[in-house]
Amino acid sequence: MPGTIPEMENTMTDILAPTFIPLDIDMLASAEGRIVILSEGGGRMDKGARRINRLTRGALARLVESAQFGEAAPGDSFEMVWPTGMVAEAVQVIKFDRKMNDATARKVGGAIGAKALGQDVLVLAGSLRHTPDIALGAMLRAYDFRDHKSGEAGKAPGGSLTFAVANPEALKAQEADLTAVAEGVFFTRDLVNAPANVLTTQSFADQLEALGALGVKVEVLDEPELEALGMGALLGVGQGSASPSKVLVMEWNGGAEGAAP
Repeated sequence: MPGTIPEMENTMTDILAPTFIPLDIDMLASAEGRIVILSEGGGRMDKGARRINRLTRGALARLVESAQFGEAAPGDSFEMVWPTGMVAEAVQVIKFDRKMNDATARKVGGAIGAKALGQDVLVLAGSLRHTPDIALGAMLRAYDFRDHKSGEAGKAPGGSLTFAVANPEALKAQEADLTAVAEGVFFTRDLVNAPANVLTTQSFADQLEALGALGVKVEVLDEPELEALGMGALLGVGQGSASPSKVLVMEWNGGAEGAAP
């Protein structure tokens, strides 16, 4: 199992981590929040989509058989709001292609994540082999930097991301890897988004040095080392700041011998 990024000075932006459950079509009528259907169009439906179509009295079939849906690209999204016969507030129908590559699968997931904040989302993924990349795309798109916002705007919106799949145990084994990738991306985005009066050169160095717990070798070059290396231009710019100039060199030479890459 991959390591977890150590605790930093500021709490990292919350991750909308996925969970994987068996597909139970009998729960769809009473499921709350948002339900996501992935469709190639052309009238083809899996059993989850067929149940949604019956509940909505054919509305789903009309959508996926429409010319507009047929012309859509993978990742394009359509909404059925407050669908009849269901408790859910929306059914999101996203175009996909079984032959799509991993990057396009993450784009499909991005369409889910774009509307997932503060929502309970159930994705009917069935046996799609792209499910891990779709989940990762949803997680990354749901990134919402709220540090330094006051009041309600600064509170995490909550919500949940659940994938109903044919083989949940196989996908549960990938949860840790997916979350680890998202943690790395969110950590980097948080560093980029933090204002310079909060993320000083010293606090930046402190946070990256903490990655040593994961096996990353971090060397901090302070002003004397930079001067010895002839980095005069960098030092000249740094003279306009109250924070001292620093350069960090990070090395990753792999994990322990025999460990998984």
